[in-house]
Amino acid sequence: VTLLEGVTGQVVIPAEKKITLDLNGKQITHSGTAIINNGTLIVKNGTVVSTGHCGIGVGSNSVTTIESSVTITAQENAVITSTSTGAVITINGGTFTSIDNAVIAGNGSARNGEPNTITINGGTFNGGITSAGYIACGIYAPWKDIITVNGGTFNITNGIGVVARAGQTTINGGTFICTGSAKGGVGDKHFDMDAAQALYFDASDPAYPAYNSETDYIKVTGGTFSSDPTAYVAEGYIAYQKDDGTYQVVNNA
Repeated sequence: VTLLEGVTGQVVIPAEKKITLDLNGKQITHSGTAIINNGTLIVKNGTVVSTGHCGIGVGSNSVTTIESSVTITAQENAVITSTSTGAVITINGGTFTSIDNAVIAGNGSARNGEPNTITINGGTFNGGITSAGYIACGIYAPWKDIITVNGGTFNITNGIGVVARAGQTTINGGTFICTGSAKGGVGDKHFDMDAAQALYFDASDPAYPAYNSETDYIKVTGGTFSSDPTAYVAEGYIAYQKDDGTYQVVNNA
């Protein structure tokens, strides 16, 4: 499907459909979630804007691929799994901006089903916050999702690069630039967290429903971090080595 002109309104992909959506340099704009994919979707060559909610939301067992020619700007999350299960998301590049929430987000509500799988191979992820009492984050992982970051640049202002409360997040690459002095909550846990941290695994009481202390983690094998050098990982820390004003992973505690 190729757009011939911009679209104002929501685009919904049914579960049984396999669609390549060529935005053709045009823009989809909606006050709610701009695109909801319940089927198999490839998005390329254009812009998605949500003025009041999320850019792309995915349904259970859907498959979504976002190519490097896509720009998504959302009031809340650029991409969200919400309470879906078994969804597969691949981000090959592009620019993703969340004005007031996590850029890539899940939902920690209790439910049955297979984990969602999110693979980030590249892109620019810009996170900010405007709501009082909260901080931003690049990736919010509160369920049993399997998330792999192979590349990309995360520019998170007054927030944290990754906040995980369950699941398995692996950082193989990417650059995390986390700045600001804000303190606040993420999601529905309202204790103060400090901004300017790269990674934070929060299993504090009460733990989220999907949390499993024997299987869940943030694992780091590579990446570059210019943020607070003592970033939490599970019950330990990541050790960094200074390199040209940044910190690089040396050991995963």
